Amino acid sequence: MHDSYDIADLCRELEAKRKAVAVRTGVFTLFLGGAYILIGCFVWEQMAAPWPPERPAIAYLVVLAAWPFLLAAGFDKINLRLLTRWPRCPVCRKKLVFFQPVSRRCPECHNVIVYDRRKLLPGYTLPPEAMRIRNPNQPGISIGLEVGQLLLMVIVCIPALVVGFFLFPEDGGMDVESPRLAACFVMALGVFVILYRFIGVVGVEKLLELAAWLDRKCDRLNRKLNKNYRSMIPDPAHHCPHCHREPDHRLAAVTGNCSACGAPLLETAPEPDTPEMMDWRNLHRYGKIQRIGLSFMLGVLLSFLILQIIFQNDRRYWAAGGILFPGILLFWWTVVLWSLRRKWQLNFRCPGCRYQNGPSNNVSAWRFLLQTGHCCRCRRKLVRDGESGKGDDRA
Repeated sequence: MHDSYDIADLCRELEAKRKAVAVRTGVFTLFLGGAYILIGCFVWEQMAAPWPPERPAIAYLVVLAAWPFLLAAGFDKINLRLLTRWPRCPVCRKKLVFFQPVSRRCPECHNVIVYDRRKLLPGYTLPPEAMRIRNPNQPGISIGLEVGQLLLMVIVCIPALVVGFFLFPEDGGMDVESPRLAACFVMALGVFVILYRFIGVVGVEKLLELAAWLDRKCDRLNRKLNKNYRSMIPDPAHHCPHCHREPDHRLAAVTGNCSACGAPLLETAPEPDTPEMMDWRNLHRYGKIQRIGLSFMLGVLLSFLILQIIFQNDRRYWAAGGILFPGILLFWWTVVLWSLRRKWQLNFRCPGCRYQNGPSNNVSAWRFLLQTGHCCRCRRKLVRDGESGKGDDRA
């Protein structure tokens, strides 16, 4: 019998680790955006002055594509994997970086690794729309959401435009030199990089609070605009009796646990595994391969731009690139991923409601399938839990 964690202690430790990761990422983003601003102010114009007219634009595209790799694929991976000492799974010894308390399972080996001393308390009820079979692609509209999106766009775009305006010539003419214009864009990109992270970490939370406050004030108007609108007025009956936060009701309806603290909320009947269900291990391997493929495609695009700078006058390169680049995309999506789905017997279409839970149809449905193993529309179980560590490779 392997050791296991108390879920309350594990959630507190993981929350502290994630706050430390966010602080380190914010500091790195500040330095990266500051480097872009300094390059745009003092380096880019002098560096790009002797270049041909088309090369500054190509180099700017490379710079534009480089910062997500430096931030997401570079420092974020180092920050998560090397600079942070995460708790480890007692079964497979993998780091619990993406542990979700609602499932109580290790994200790598899918074994239950926590126990809970808390009792099932009365007082929580699912809202009616949580149990309703509805289309996940159903659009929603509310006053608070629209205002929040407008403010987010203004906060991100206005400072970058102001910085770019001050870099233009004082006479306000439209005849701007290409190196100076590219330097303006690089500096504006540095401002955007800084605002992107800090608004994403701090500002979005405040904007969501503002949107929820506006929706509570405009509750009647939202009901008239959208008949499927769910009221934002807090109802204590829909809050977790342990942490007093509102959980994800869709997850609570399937797992019976709170998505915030993992406490028991509902009694759910166990669903037996059947041979027709998908294997959990193969499903998550497919998801990882798909994410790797997206990074691979971005790398191919960046390599294509770099080679464009080197062989800009070679027509054979343009002909080969025009054939190979779409050919690689077509081969990946139609051959590689299709072969994996057939080999591992992955059928994302629910046999009950016939809804397609695959990533090409609905991203939220795909995320719900990976997290719970259930259809997001009718909540039928599609992934078997038993023998999850022995994913088969038979065709």
